Amino acid sequence: AVMLPVMVGAAGFGVETGYWYHKDLELQQAADKASYAGAIEKRSGSTSTVMNAAGLSAATQNGYQPGSFVLLNPPTSGAYAGNVKAVEVQLTTPVQRYFSNVFTSTPITAGARAVTLIETAETACVLALDPTSSSTIYLNGNAGLSLTGCTVMANSTAADAVLVQGSSELTTDCIISGGRVGTGA
Repeated sequence: AVMLPVMVGAAGFGVETGYWYHKDLELQQAADKASYAGAIEKRSGSTSTVMNAAGLSAATQNGYQPGSFVLLNPPTSGAYAGNVKAVEVQLTTPVQRYFSNVFTSTPITAGARAVTLIETAETACVLALDPTSSSTIYLNGNAGLSLTGCTVMANSTAADAVLVQGSSELTTDCIISGGRVGTGA
C-alpha cells in the first residue's frame, strides 16, 4: 500500500514523458514538411512572403499548433549556413503538462528544425515530355549517341520510357526518367 502512490506517480511520469516525445516527433514532421513546402516555392521563384505562407500552411496541416514559426533562406547556422539553395524552418510550441504540473508549473516548449536543400537537374539536352508514352526516347539499330555536359530526361512513367535496342549505344552524364530505362535485343 505504501508503494502504490510511488508506482502510480512513476507510471504518470512515464506516460507524460512519452506524450512529450510524441509531440516532439509530430513537431519534427511539421518542420520537415514546412521546409520542403518553402523550398518548392523558392525553386519556383516565389517571394519570401509566399514561401513563409506555404511553409506555415504545410506545418499547420501536419499538426503544428501555433507557437513560433521561422523560415530562413538562407539558413543562418548549421551545415548549410549561407547557402541560398537551402530553406530552414524552426518551430517551437508549448507542450501541455499533466501529471508533472503537481510538482512544477514551468512551461515546456518543444522545438524542431529542418533544412531542405534545393538541387536542380542538369541542363536537359534531350527532353521527352509525354507523360505516359512508351519509348519516349528510343535508339535502335546501330545508333550511337554520345552527350557530354547534359542530361537525357523522359517525363514518361512507362516501363520502357527510355529504350536502347540492338547495338545502339547511349553515353551521357545522367539519365532521369519517371519510368524505367531499358535495353532490349
